[in-house]
Amino acid sequence: VADQGKPVFIEATIDKTSPYVQEQVVLTIKLYHNVPIANGSLSNPDVKETAIERLGNDHTYRADKNGQNYEVIERRFALFPQQSGPLTIPPIVFEGAIPDPRNPNRFGGGILNDPFNLLQTNRPTKTRSEPLTLDVKAIPPSEANHAWLPAESLTVEESWSQGSNDLQVGVPVTRTVTIRAKGLSVAQLPKIALPEFPFINSYPDKSAESNDAQPDGITGVSQQKIAVIPSHPGDITLPEIRIPWWNIKTQQREEALIPARTLRILPATNQAATPPAPVASPPPIAPVEKPTPAATTPATPLTTPGYWPWATLLAVIAWLITLALWLRERRRAIPTAATTPNNAYRHSLKALQQELIAACQQHNPQQTKTALLNWATQQWPQQPPRSLGELKNLLQSEPAKSEVDRLETYLYHPEATCWQGDRLRQAMSEEWQLARQVVQQEGDGLVGLYPS
Repeated sequence: VADQGKPVFIEATIDKTSPYVQEQVVLTIKLYHNVPIANGSLSNPDVKETAIERLGNDHTYRADKNGQNYEVIERRFALFPQQSGPLTIPPIVFEGAIPDPRNPNRFGGGILNDPFNLLQTNRPTKTRSEPLTLDVKAIPPSEANHAWLPAESLTVEESWSQGSNDLQVGVPVTRTVTIRAKGLSVAQLPKIALPEFPFINSYPDKSAESNDAQPDGITGVSQQKIAVIPSHPGDITLPEIRIPWWNIKTQQREEALIPARTLRILPATNQAATPPAPVASPPPIAPVEKPTPAATTPATPLTTPGYWPWATLLAVIAWLITLALWLRERRRAIPTAATTPNNAYRHSLKALQQELIAACQQHNPQQTKTALLNWATQQWPQQPPRSLGELKNLLQSEPAKSEVDRLETYLYHPEATCWQGDRLRQAMSEEWQLARQVVQQEGDGLVGLYPS
């Protein structure tokens, strides 16, 4: 601390001396003065390899120090060192002017000569704080494969614009995921990739980010919103959201979690049950009018069949012609349906593949399992696998089977090793490529098993 006997001096303190890399350090600067100051300026901290955030506005109050009463101007900053090792916080400097007691006004002073102290002369003054040193610790080796988020607390939670687990076709709903971390700036918070689902139109909004600056530090808040409009009824499973972080109080890794859950999509309220399509049938045959015989003189009746056989024959011929035309149109429609690509099917598979890739990149085994089964349910709707073991039997490539087996082993024995998703992501990419090649060899007229 600088000379506290002066009329103006500075104290600079920190709330910790041995933080981790990227851990928040609160720097408090106090300017004490017991004389008026004019044209004063207080420097801001300038620390190498450190992110700096100011904590609110200056706070002014009075305090006793060394038997004297001072007016105090307090200013706080949050420091986030970005490199391990010794780190020096240079002195904070104040420059300004204070009354010069050695140079009274030329009229001899006194309240009668200068009642409002308008002729008081000032002298320049400059004072500085003592430098401070931090011993910044490196990230613990056990956290090398996890996102590094040193904080006092971290939570992740979701909310929906409607409260139940039931959605409805055609009704828009907004899902909001909020991350709140005390001791981290919003720039340090991870971005969450909210998955897309087949038969749901998704419209993500821009993230709302803010830093809540309080005297004891920063709380970073990130809020991501996505509007969803279901287009088909059914069930979807939202994968869990898991964020590992480092608790600086307990010196242990913890996890913030939104559990996986299943949502039911109900039909639209005005959507009646779709009746089965009527079986195509020939149009009704118009009845043949009975001809009126011309008036003739009575004659002896003949033993002939009359007109009924001919009318029946004409009706049968007309029915056969109509049936032939209907069958020809039906045969034309069948190849068209077979060769038309199912764009919705391809799009939904592509979205689920991207969800799986994102889970692998986050090295999240539970979320990867959920994404795998969601994709497999869409890929094999007639026989959806209910477990990773059943899924292995449906895969074609050996690397994909091996990596799914490795994921299953880790889920049952998570303490055995640290799971990384890169190998599974690569193996599944090869699986999809292999399946596309097989489909191309079978003919261009078939719908691909996997979208490009």
